[in-house]
Amino acid sequence: MDMQSIIQRIAAYALPLLFALTVREIVRGQLAYRLGDLTGFQQGRLSFNPLDHVDPIGTLVLPLFLLVLSAGTGFGFVLGWAKPIPINYGRLRNPRRDMALIALGGLAGNLVMAILWGFLLRYSLGMDTEEGLWAGVKAMTVAGIMVNVSFLLLNLLPLLPFDLGQLLVARLSPQRAQILFKLEPFSFIIIILLAVTRILILPLIALLAMVLTIVGVPFDAVMQ
Repeated sequence: MDMQSIIQRIAAYALPLLFALTVREIVRGQLAYRLGDLTGFQQGRLSFNPLDHVDPIGTLVLPLFLLVLSAGTGFGFVLGWAKPIPINYGRLRNPRRDMALIALGGLAGNLVMAILWGFLLRYSLGMDTEEGLWAGVKAMTVAGIMVNVSFLLLNLLPLLPFDLGQLLVARLSPQRAQILFKLEPFSFIIIILLAVTRILILPLIALLAMVLTIVGVPFDAVMQ
């Protein structure tokens, strides 16, 4: 893949990436607010401004690295994270239950966004997507699906601070939950190793196929 194609690829992913991160954090922050924690609200973090949620590594460096790494594979493999809205679980009305609800809200947010992008892709396939406006729309919808499916996969890893890790902490005994807390400082390294070795490709394809089946779009429509 030449440099121009890589730049076009990055441009197609930029808006869906920022949108996915922003909506995801707003969902989690709003759930925490409604469940009794005002921390995010008091710090002004319940904002729809994407710049408020940008993490230099998780939002910029890692997604860019993985987009370039996945060039030529046929689809974009993007993992990343936003600067999390602060949540004080001790202020929740029912910490163990509410921690699980917030985690499930984050997962649901990415799944719903992937499906919505999928329906937009389905509509765009009825247009001339070889060039012009609809070619750009198709590229962006594919990026929107890939970004949200990738984030869904990332947050299904049993690591903190990701959603499944938080869900496990909410359900496990304090002694067993300590294992996840001890692993948390190494989560970034584990993710990089999983991404570079492409171990996550098969589960990513499975989640992608599930979303495309829901919206009625053939798998080859997302191959770029």
